[in-house]
Amino acid sequence: MIKSVEQRTGSPTRWNGRVFEELDPGVLGTAHPDGTMTISPGKVLDPVRQAYTGGRPVC
Repeated sequence: MIKSVEQRTGSPTRWNGRVFEELDPGVLGTAHPDGTMTISPGKVLDPVRQAYTGGRPVC
């Protein structure tokens, strides 16, 4: 998936492969300068998981 984003945007990724839980309840996720990402489990991962298991995402 990362390679396809690079191809579509023409920009190389700076992601270092590390993903952590976003602890701030008001933030969906953050891309940090070192290439690390944080993602909200409830607001990002749960809807994606639901979509991939046949459910419809809740917006």
